[in-house]
Amino acid sequence: MGVVYHAKDRTLQRDVALKMLRPMAASNQKHTYALLEEARMASKLNHPNIVTIYDVARAKNSNYIVMEWVEGQGLDALIPLGGLELIQAIEYAYQMAKGLSFAHQKLIVHRDIKPQNIMLSNQNTIKILDFGIADLIKSETKDNSQETNTVIGTPNYMSPEQIQGLNLDQRSDIFSFGIVLYEMLCGIRPFQGADIEATHKAINTGAYIPIQERLPELPNKIAIL
Repeated sequence: MGVVYHAKDRTLQRDVALKMLRPMAASNQKHTYALLEEARMASKLNHPNIVTIYDVARAKNSNYIVMEWVEGQGLDALIPLGGLELIQAIEYAYQMAKGLSFAHQKLIVHRDIKPQNIMLSNQNTIKILDFGIADLIKSETKDNSQETNTVIGTPNYMSPEQIQGLNLDQRSDIFSFGIVLYEMLCGIRPFQGADIEATHKAINTGAYIPIQERLPELPNKIAIL
């Protein structure tokens, strides 16, 4: 997508994250404008578990998004090989779910939920990043339910609908959230493959080891994964 800088808002005297989007060819400018419009919609999200977008703008050939700066660590760096402690994983998942639920109520879907887009602040608050590539949830009808879109996301965390390029709603985020929760508990993703194609096949066919087999000591309410 681009590169992120740690910057200073001199007017309000605050640290910000400045995301410079990668320049696109003239033929892709329509997509760039759509992306910025989505970011403007996401800027309306104001929730403790979502990184706030302050501004979206374009300067010459550069598009940029100004976001809240979060001091902390990415969830991907916090998950150990054997997984997190149960109480810790559930606390993180609870905060993630609150942030996602709020966005979904505003008809915004993230489309790229993964540990790299989840941060734990120094105040132990989960923050969901990158709603700048969110898409407005489209109402599914008989006429548009099979309409295809550009595939955006990370292969290991995609929903089946996302892999197929179909219209997405909040259920796609919930599927990706489930993958992240499984990984937090086990230290390994549920869907494995030698390459992207094999991983996508595993996701589409539901081929994974049930969490009960990996962690038989889990409470039944959690083991339904």
